[in-house]
Amino acid sequence: MYQLDKQFLKTQIFSMSVGMSLLCFLSLVWIATIPEAKAQSAEFSTETGILDVPLIEINGQRTISEAELQLQGSDPILFQLVDYAFDAAPDVQQLALDFNESIALDDSMTMHFIDVLAESRCPMDVLCITSGEVTVILRIIETLDDGNTSRTDFGLILGGLDTSVHYFRGSYYRLIEANPYPVSTVTVSDEDYAIVVEKSTQSFLK
Repeated sequence: MYQLDKQFLKTQIFSMSVGMSLLCFLSLVWIATIPEAKAQSAEFSTETGILDVPLIEINGQRTISEAELQLQGSDPILFQLVDYAFDAAPDVQQLALDFNESIALDDSMTMHFIDVLAESRCPMDVLCITSGEVTVILRIIETLDDGNTSRTDFGLILGGLDTSVHYFRGSYYRLIEANPYPVSTVTVSDEDYAIVVEKSTQSFLK
């Protein structure tokens, strides 16, 4: 009877190892609000009761590695996180641009702030049902190997549920600031705007 129970426990641990490891992290670490997480195949030692998870990716990023979870009980099966490592955070650049200003992204690409397409953010002196959003248009001019240039325009939205991220040539871009913030009694022209855009080689965590 003891052998059957032990074998049953071992089978259950192996079948649930990855799922349990993620559940532990979801309850013990901050990633509970992150929409997509997956783990590499885990290994369980019946001698030590340690579950080893080599890598957990969050939104496609190498985020948590070398995780160790200690078996605490079998009815129900419980693990306790005893060790882990965080991969280094990706480099994120903040690019500040005034209207009609440009900034070099690298030796061959330049970003230009060319338009404020829409401004519907709730003025700070008004009570609104929704927070609204602002949309700006950016242009990347790229110098090609043959000396010609290519132009790519894209919009970035800040605010509300539609806050956007744009991917271009191996980097992600998102708008994190747009000033001035609206006031109902003040008229603002496009030329008054200044923005801050973040650039990262890895996708941003939401």
